[in-house]
Order: sequence, then structure tokens, then C-alpha cells
Amino acid sequence: MEEIEVKIRKVIDNELREELYKNIDEIERNENLFNIGLDSLSIVKLIMGIEEEFKIVFEDDEIQAYNWKNIETIETLIKMKIRGEK
Repeated sequence: MEEIEVKIRKVIDNELREELYKNIDEIERNENLFNIGLDSLSIVKLIMGIEEEFKIVFEDDEIQAYNWKNIETIETLIKMKIRGEK
């Protein structure tokens, strides 16, 4: 597991433990987080936690549901931000 994924899982666990229907260890990389409890309110908590953890800021166009649907898409978005592609 890559360091970025470990940090994402930490944020999910810290911010969304009570909202999601699964334990963080049971969530697959490509599992749809919206199917296990992520909603429009909890996504704000997730975004804020990710921004704080990675010291990045997401632009409005990056805050689209498809960027946040699973750990894999979140990781891709973070890598793009870190490399300066977004």
C-alpha cells in the first residue's frame, strides 16, 4: 500500500468512521464510497481532511463526485495536485 493511500485511509477513518457502513480495513481501493454512506455533507469533511493532511487546496472544479467516489480516484486527484497538474 502506497503512503498516499495510507494517509487517505487515515483521513477517511478519522473523519468518516461514524458515517460509513464499513470499517476502513474492509474498504477496497475501488469500492464506491457513496454506496457505503458517503453523502454531500460527509464529502465536505473528507475534502477538508484531505486538504489538511496533504497541505493542498482543491479548486471548485475538482470538487465533483466522480473525483471522490473511491480511494483510487482520490489518490489520483491528490497525485495530480502534488505534481501541479491541476
